[in-house]
Amino acid sequence: MGGATINPLAAQFFTPPVATDFPFNTVKVQTPTMTSNYSRNLGSEDIYLSTWNTHTPGGESEFMYMFTTPDNPAVVLTQGSFTYKDVSDLEVGLYWDANVGDYVVPVAYYQNNVGHMLDLYQVTGSGLVMISTMQLSNSNTYGRIRMDSHNGYGIVIAWEHPGPGIHAMVCESGNWSGVTHFLNTVGETAPDVAFSHISSGSSTLNVRLVYTNPANQTITTASVAFPTLQIPPPGGMAAAVANVEDMITIPGNISNVSLDCPDHYHTDNWAYAFTDGEQVFVRYWDQMSMGTPQTRIVNDGSLGNAPTFNGNNTAYTPTLHYGDSEYQAGGYTGQIKVGWYNVDNVASGPFIGNGQYIGIKMRENGGTLMSDPDYMGISQSALPVTADFHSGISFSKMGEGHWASAPQFMYTTYFVESSPGSQDYELRHAFHRWNNTHFKGENPPTPKRPECAPDKAHVTEQVLSMNVYPNPFKTTLTNNVTMTAEGSVELTLTDISGRQVAAKKVNLNKGRHMVQMKDLGQLLPGTYFLNSTVNGKNIGVRTVIKL
Repeated sequence: MGGATINPLAAQFFTPPVATDFPFNTVKVQTPTMTSNYSRNLGSEDIYLSTWNTHTPGGESEFMYMFTTPDNPAVVLTQGSFTYKDVSDLEVGLYWDANVGDYVVPVAYYQNNVGHMLDLYQVTGSGLVMISTMQLSNSNTYGRIRMDSHNGYGIVIAWEHPGPGIHAMVCESGNWSGVTHFLNTVGETAPDVAFSHISSGSSTLNVRLVYTNPANQTITTASVAFPTLQIPPPGGMAAAVANVEDMITIPGNISNVSLDCPDHYHTDNWAYAFTDGEQVFVRYWDQMSMGTPQTRIVNDGSLGNAPTFNGNNTAYTPTLHYGDSEYQAGGYTGQIKVGWYNVDNVASGPFIGNGQYIGIKMRENGGTLMSDPDYMGISQSALPVTADFHSGISFSKMGEGHWASAPQFMYTTYFVESSPGSQDYELRHAFHRWNNTHFKGENPPTPKRPECAPDKAHVTEQVLSMNVYPNPFKTTLTNNVTMTAEGSVELTLTDISGRQVAAKKVNLNKGRHMVQMKDLGQLLPGTYFLNSTVNGKNIGVRTVIKL
């Protein structure tokens, strides 16, 4: 572990990063304001999606993609980018589109003086191709827009429509809903959104929202069931009331809030981070250990780390990742990672201080520091900054690496000046293995908890991926199968007693195929297990729900 003294009153140790870290951008974004990203394993390759952008009218922003080998993100198989002009808040996600028969990347943003927009890009063998654009709002005033993805089939987008309040829209396997307007959100601003799903198969997929009210000086956390957001038809609008779970008072002016939830967990936990410029706050609810949400200041020394909240350091643009759980000493434990930009305010010449992206990782109950003390050094080093510097960092909301659909790396994007004081910024991409000194843990066994479906999964050499939908189902289960070679695929559906209730066997050539199990309407509502084999070799079990 290395160290750095960042002010004369307190010495903090910054664990130097041990990670693949490199710049990739083709647009020179002037005065960058934020970055966003998402990552996922697609079987034989990982996909990393990222954006960075500016609020400057007429300025250029950028959306980028990279396909890499699963074990080494430095081996880039293909990459590319798309330039956007006069937009804000580029957001990215990923889902399997049953209508297209391939993965689709949604890119949401606010178009200046036009409204909130959504572009869809299809994943092809040579990269990404735009296939459509949708207008989500006609607001001529900017409002923050955010997105989250869930397990290869779910997308939720939430945005502030100044005046009416908070709006949202969802997608399941390529089927987009209309717009939901949340009642009682007039005056609420800057939303963030995240999925959460209790790992018992019959639980409802939930969407959690957090938004601020500058006039009332509050932050509100609310939830709504995913099926509720599917009610408005495409092109339509419906009203809904979100279930308010928590409301706190804002400590003066704050940053945007960064929210995340465990994608699959045994309780419906959540956490979000924000800063007042000095203190970095995490508001969290661990429903296994506490009856109400709590707040932890993660840079005041209360976790046992030397404080940066001491009058000499300032904090900016926090990001947060809430893992499904990480394997530790024989079991899984939830954890929260927080990152932000820290400036030590030790002036030298034209520079106001030294800036570096740092972070911590703590247990979900807020009681223990899990990363090496005092702070994780996320960026490669501290660099001198001038008074007009810009900062932005994002952790991917993808779950932990022990799930088959997650890459083995914590994907982080952040921007820095290429040289101090140059105002020439570059977007850097960092890939920390889950179990290095930053993200401590052990190599986990195969998890026994089921993932919800549909999904793509690691399988045998004959099958690259398999996606099952809809889930819950009524009469038909559809399986999108991608074969790397000819093989015999057998699907069997069993009830909770182990009794086989349906089966399908087909011989498939190399390529993508749709295999359907029909006439399932006579089955009793409840939990079933879909077992898949290729040439007699088991490749996985999915829990599915019959309505």
